[in-house]
Amino acid sequence: MYNFSNKASEQKLAIAKEKLTAYEQIFASLKSEMLHVSLDTEGRIISANELFLTEINLNFTTMSGQKFTGLVPDVARKTSQIGLSGHCRM
Repeated sequence: MYNFSNKASEQKLAIAKEKLTAYEQIFASLKSEMLHVSLDTEGRIISANELFLTEINLNFTTMSGQKFTGLVPDVARKTSQIGLSGHCRM
């Protein structure tokens, strides 16, 4: 019988799988360490991770559907550092 496998291709595939696994582990780790909130096209909150909810001291039911800018204090909205004035229409 003939063996049509290519050792070089098999090695490259194995390396690619190892790298993918490593990147997936890094992503999972970062996701648990970072504040994360997802918005719809209108700027309303549609999801948030536990760390975000803990930091802002709200539960998801309370803030779901709210505009994200509603969580930003007025004084912060007026500063250019927050990036919401002129850069983001919400």
